[in-house]
Amino acid sequence: MEQLTEDHSLVNELVKSGKLSEEEAQAHPQRSVITRAVGTDPDVDVDGFTIEAAEGDVFLICSDGLTDMVEDEEILELLHQNRDDLDKAVKALVVAANRVGGEDNITALAFRISSEAAPSLEDTVAMPALTGDEDEPDEHTREYPERDGHGDTMVVPPSEPASHDLPQGTEGLVPSPKRVRIVLIGIVLLLLVAAAIVWWLVVR
Repeated sequence: MEQLTEDHSLVNELVKSGKLSEEEAQAHPQRSVITRAVGTDPDVDVDGFTIEAAEGDVFLICSDGLTDMVEDEEILELLHQNRDDLDKAVKALVVAANRVGGEDNITALAFRISSEAAPSLEDTVAMPALTGDEDEPDEHTREYPERDGHGDTMVVPPSEPASHDLPQGTEGLVPSPKRVRIVLIGIVLLLLVAAAIVWWLVVR
């Protein structure tokens, strides 16, 4: 496995200049300080380069939320285990990073160089939400459990609080929007009366 891109970070500059070793950079307190970013300057310096690729080469595009949590050897092993199913491979990588802490956002995308035409895909593919340990792939097969095809997100209109998520017996404690408006109107009226009294006392 070979890293193709260069990290635009303070610690990488220190590593290149010989002031830090790779091991020291892994635990450096300023490893999150970056030297180049999109949106900070009107002009953006973009690294452009050409590489030679061969049939079957696999490329992994990922964030440091993956590489900071998972060693290169484990990343390579998971890619090899799931070489025929790169979708399963990136899911396994995300699970591996989350298993050891998942301290940062984890993004992973893999593709293979192939002369075969790619299958037609929808522009957007719905992915099941990971809700807990039951959604992690099997340790040996790396297969995910079957799901019923329904998402885990429920949309609740603003006027209807999700009372089913409240502790039992507290449903009635959630004020209705109408009651909130009445209370706010009452507070405003009290403030107006208080202001009128103060004004009357001052001009007497």
